[in-house]
Amino acid sequence: MMRENDVMVAAGYLIVYGQIVVPFFSVWWLIFGFHDYVEGDGAELLIMRRKSFLLPDAWILLFLYLVSTFIVYLAFSFFLPYMLLEFCRLAMISVLFFGLASFVLCLSRQLTATFMLVLLYTLFNTSMLQRDMSIVNLPHYYSFSLIAGLGDLGQYIPHLFLGIGLASIAPLLPQKRYT
Repeated sequence: MMRENDVMVAAGYLIVYGQIVVPFFSVWWLIFGFHDYVEGDGAELLIMRRKSFLLPDAWILLFLYLVSTFIVYLAFSFFLPYMLLEFCRLAMISVLFFGLASFVLCLSRQLTATFMLVLLYTLFNTSMLQRDMSIVNLPHYYSFSLIAGLGDLGQYIPHLFLGIGLASIAPLLPQKRYT
């Protein structure tokens, strides 16, 4: 039988590691799934499908990732309080990561630049936890605090809209022409 202290320690570990792993891997399929379309032999296909940039396919991959993550957090919610609200927070952050990655992928057309930016943004968020964030106007998400209710999710809504906005702008960026 788990004591309440053990439950809170387990929830703390899930929150800390989940905020690092879940958003970072939300773009994994986007980055490596579109390797051939961005850097490989099939890169010319983007010119043919310029309007969509395969983003509907990428949104489906993000949705499948979030569904699989939801199943894990649903199982955790039977033992740990507020895990479904934690999943909602991570889903909004994952959409931000997805939008950021798709924007940089369309802009730079390089997987390495996209991967490094996502990695640096993750490291920035984890390292700036104890510092004053008022100096930097980047969306910050990493927190040790447990989501206590739906009201706490309101601060992550800008992350969601910024991610959707960046992903929507990404196909409109000028494409590099091949000769």
